Amino acid sequence: MRARVIRHLAAAEFRAVVRARWSGGFAAAFGMLTLLLSYFGMVHAGFSGFVGFARTSMSLLSLVTLLVPLVALALGALRFSGERESLQLLVAQPVSRAEVLVGRYLGMLGALELAVLVGFGAAGLVIGGRAGLDGWLRYLVMVALSMALMAICLALGAWVGVVAQERSRALGGAIVLWGALVVVYDLLVMGITAFLSGGVVRPLLLSMVLANPVDLVRVLGLLAVGARASLGAPGAVLAMTLAQLGGRILLPLAFLMWLGLPLFGAYQSFRETDL
Repeated sequence: MRARVIRHLAAAEFRAVVRARWSGGFAAAFGMLTLLLSYFGMVHAGFSGFVGFARTSMSLLSLVTLLVPLVALALGALRFSGERESLQLLVAQPVSRAEVLVGRYLGMLGALELAVLVGFGAAGLVIGGRAGLDGWLRYLVMVALSMALMAICLALGAWVGVVAQERSRALGGAIVLWGALVVVYDLLVMGITAFLSGGVVRPLLLSMVLANPVDLVRVLGLLAVGARASLGAPGAVLAMTLAQLGGRILLPLAFLMWLGLPLFGAYQSFRETDL
């Protein structure tokens, strides 16, 4: 693959996505929801007003693990499907299909990550100005985890879009995958922890946490904000693993695997697609 060609394709895709109205709406939605969580996060305790970054980050975790996968999967599936005419023009040029796929993915990822940074950044400025800077590092960790989850779910969405080809099928597949990752998988993990016991549970739970990027980000987010009591059995297993050197090596490998495998699968499907 040629880096110059990939940069050109990524820049074109970035400009196309940034010009779309939904890109600005996505950034505004993230910023507004973060501000609402910060302002009303303690309303159950009889207090309304902006709370600091520490409490905001804790409330933000649920938003991140629900909204980021849904947006990235849906937009990735829609963007990488139903554009046969434009793809025919692209592949007719002296570029490879791998360059087309990687360039478009990087361009769209850059636009979505920019929207995340703008939304969280604007909300962070307001929260910092009203509630102080205490706990700002936790907030930055949540933003970083959001960006990592965005990259992974966009790759999964691209794979779904390339395989489905038609936009209606791609969107349906993305929503089914979102439900499986966010809802069904947690029920499966809880069922396993309820019925199994003994030494086999720890490696099995660790494998199941690493096998779901949404679950992995959720557990890492709870560890980052200091909510160890909310971790449950899978999180406790991962926390013990992170305390060891092997765990600190395993996590980056898991993220790279979740990023690389969907892109490779999308490339294989795209290479076999008859345009």
